[in-house]
Amino acid sequence: MKIIVTNHARQRMKERLELDSDFEIEKSARKAFYKGFGYREVGRQLQKYMWKRYVQHNYKGDIKLYKNHLYVFKYNVLVTVIDIPSFIKSTEPKRNPCILEMKKC
Repeated sequence: MKIIVTNHARQRMKERLELDSDFEIEKSARKAFYKGFGYREVGRQLQKYMWKRYVQHNYKGDIKLYKNHLYVFKYNVLVTVIDIPSFIKSTEPKRNPCILEMKKC
């Protein structure tokens, strides 16, 4: 599936991730979409922050965590990229095996 990056998201990625080329921007968006951590794959503190941002800005899509930034997607369109506060960055999430195997733990 092709990932589409809006002009707003492109601008935010240049500001917050310091990416210059369109290739780097699209590559980062693609990696976030496919390899980013979803809401249920992160710790409680980060879940609260993600939910707060989701409700506060009335996002109608999916939020993924990738390399200490939140990527907001609506279907396959990257809408924006949000910085995470430093007090949350210190904890690196790990994939939950229960979620990956779709079983109850």
